[in-house]
Amino acid sequence: IEMENDMAARIAANPKYQQYVNTRSRFGLILTEIMMVVYYGYIAIIAFDLPGHGKSSDALEPAKTYSITGFADAAMALLEALKVERAVAMGWSLGGHAALEMMARWPGTAAGWITGTPPAGGADMGEAFLPSDKMGLTFKPDFTEEEARTQVQGGLGEGVPMEPWMLAASLRADGRFRPLMLQSAVEGRDLDGRKIAGEA
Repeated sequence: IEMENDMAARIAANPKYQQYVNTRSRFGLILTEIMMVVYYGYIAIIAFDLPGHGKSSDALEPAKTYSITGFADAAMALLEALKVERAVAMGWSLGGHAALEMMARWPGTAAGWITGTPPAGGADMGEAFLPSDKMGLTFKPDFTEEEARTQVQGGLGEGVPMEPWMLAASLRADGRFRPLMLQSAVEGRDLDGRKIAGEA
């Protein structure tokens, strides 16, 4: 091992080796820049907050917008306004349910990628989620800070550290969306995510 360390030190000290490393590093950087231009020339990532969440404004028509169908409508309206004709719909949790609806309703959806979202809907929606003593918060309109902490930690799982922005996002959300989402599901206004995923 000592001999290998000595050899590695001699190679690293060789001026030709240093020139090789610098040339290779510059070449790697140039290739990376070229690939980024090519990549972003063909693919754009559009990330946005659903109405009533993050930096998006609260819904002008909460009863219409605060449902899985309404969130899918908002996503499709954004893509149409941006003149996007084809996209992969990706969403986490609630956004995943909206992405599933997009797969069924927006002709430009090339594929869907969902995470943190059990494909469910209709009569089996309640079976899609593991029972928890925290589930009562799911459709509660207003959160105290402690309830927001409980809700966020429940989504993360035990032992996963909560970042300050996560708590802020939970407290910022327009609480009207939670009971209106439940109402929409009970009334059967949203499509069946399991059926959509099965047909994809």
